[in-house]
Amino acid sequence: MPFVRSPYDHLVRALVRAEADTVGLADRTTHRIGDVPPARALRAVATHAEETRARLASVLAGYGIAATASRRRMSELCRWLIGHVVDAERAYGEALDDLRREIEIVHELRHVARRDGLFGLIRWCDDWLPARRTRVARVEAQLAWFVSPGMAPPLAPIAPEPAQIGEIVTLPCFLDWL
Repeated sequence: MPFVRSPYDHLVRALVRAEADTVGLADRTTHRIGDVPPARALRAVATHAEETRARLASVLAGYGIAATASRRRMSELCRWLIGHVVDAERAYGEALDDLRREIEIVHELRHVARRDGLFGLIRWCDDWLPARRTRVARVEAQLAWFVSPGMAPPLAPIAPEPAQIGEIVTLPCFLDWL
């Protein structure tokens, strides 16, 4: 008889690993760019991860679901490279993508728990999701911190000066069909 894995195995492993990565990420970011608003926003997410860890472990244990994370050495190497080779803004964007994926994992975990009637896990997800979404939105808002006024790209292409009265105006080619 083939071994059948629980749908929770992958989701819980990914979630536990992501929560641990979140804590380390906040520490690395603070070390790299200092105690500035983006690092504080990541620290708030890490604090939330630390606060919810024990309750998640308790709920999972109640349902007999193992709450362990496997080690991924390649992923750790990639994080180290991103953190040391790539600029701070890009590393922060990568961190934001990881946080968004974590929200997707918990959303999927909630869906599976709802299907199976695991109400304690559903409740944990229902408490976790809005709190984390708020914190991740703050992390996202801090992307603007990396753009300084002197280096910010223009928001729109610079338009030519408006035509003077009586001057012939040529329309762009995409309007030729009119």
